[in-house]
Amino acid sequence: KGILHVGVKYGRDKRLFFLWLYPLILGLLLTNCVYKSPIVYQSGSDLGIRTILVIPFKKITNPDNRFSEVRCPICGNVFNTGYVMDGAETFMTKAMVGFLKANTSYGLIPCGEGEGVRSQLISKNAGISERELVREIGRRLNADAVVNGYLYRFRERIGTSYSVKRPASVAFDIHLIRISDGRLIWVGRFDETQRSLSEDLFRISLFLKRRGRWLTAYELAHDGMESILTTFPKR
Repeated sequence: KGILHVGVKYGRDKRLFFLWLYPLILGLLLTNCVYKSPIVYQSGSDLGIRTILVIPFKKITNPDNRFSEVRCPICGNVFNTGYVMDGAETFMTKAMVGFLKANTSYGLIPCGEGEGVRSQLISKNAGISERELVREIGRRLNADAVVNGYLYRFRERIGTSYSVKRPASVAFDIHLIRISDGRLIWVGRFDETQRSLSEDLFRISLFLKRRGRWLTAYELAHDGMESILTTFPKR
């Protein structure tokens, strides 16, 4: 009788365990835990934004490319910095412009026009904050808003799509700032060093989306940008 009692109790506990486990697995499949970005409910028209100045990505790293913590000069988010490959800022800027052209109807002011203004402002206002600098560049070029980004890591994988010694690692954020009042309208953040499914079961939906492949740094960055920009205010 004792054995029978234990078996019944074990069976009941086992059923309760699986009843708890199934919703958890379903939630993991439906939830993407990597990309964090605030949801914006207003459209660009509601915000009074018709033209946006695109400021090229700027890297923020330790001079010797060692890992260290830095704070974003616009939104205050903290990132671990690392190596940034040559040309990564240009790649990120082109990817951002491509997304905005394909998915919004904003009038985009070419990013090159702001560089001369930046140099002039810095030479005359050495102590100006990065946020005020970006806003003033947009004001002088008659933009309604400015979009800019910072790149903290852009490290290529060592290996192939199905076997790596070291995975790709990318970290960046993007901001939309309204010129009229300097308000930070939207922030998108991406920070990932790719991991295997066995290391992080909570990212099973992302693993399936990527078909179990180890991505290059360019693929990882593009994937992250597309994901966070889905909440960018549309017009």
